[in-house]
Amino acid sequence: FTEPIISMLRAADTDAPMLHKVHEMWDSMIEKSK
Repeated sequence: FTEPIISMLRAADTDAPMLHKVHEMWDSMIEKSK
């Protein structure tokens, strides 16, 4: 499960504007998994 997260975070590191959207995506994913 953490593998795609790590690769996406690495991609986000090189693309700062995407970091915010990725963060929002994780927030919504975590909310759904609760």
